[in-house]
Amino acid sequence: MHLQTLDIRDTGLEELPATVGKLSKLMRLCTGEDTRLPFGVGNMTSLQELSLFTLTADCCPNFSVELRKLTNLRVLYILEVGNINSSSLKTLVESFCSLRRIQQLELYFSSHLGITSLEGWEPPLQLRIFSIAGVSIARLPAWGSCKHISNLCFTVLELETWDLEILANMSELHSLAIYIV
Repeated sequence: MHLQTLDIRDTGLEELPATVGKLSKLMRLCTGEDTRLPFGVGNMTSLQELSLFTLTADCCPNFSVELRKLTNLRVLYILEVGNINSSSLKTLVESFCSLRRIQQLELYFSSHLGITSLEGWEPPLQLRIFSIAGVSIARLPAWGSCKHISNLCFTVLELETWDLEILANMSELHSLAIYIV
């Protein structure tokens, strides 16, 4: 099957069948509220956009492991990350390292999880949009290589002078929202 887009938002579908992992040509997958993803999502090697309404341990078991396999992913949008502990959050952040083609990364946590670190993750050159809400990051990642970011939104514990210098050198930055806690 050569299906390229599967958009099941607003359908009420509770679970995708396990065979969805066989859609090797699928480039765009958008799920609805509380839709469970089966094992094998990582087999969708052509996937470029993944939009999830909800990400929890119940609806997406082993999501971080599956995410690491999606090396062609350009857009990752998760409206509600819920019921996730700090260890799972760390594993999720570690999985970002395999997303070398990501252009848009937006994660919205349903409840404030405290502090996480983005250390070890160097955003790829083509990253344009980075937004993370509901979690504070200890410090900014190595943004030096990300001169093409246009939208940036995050909460950080502190902002250093060199962070501001890096942000000032982002010539394509149009929207900046920084929250300091």
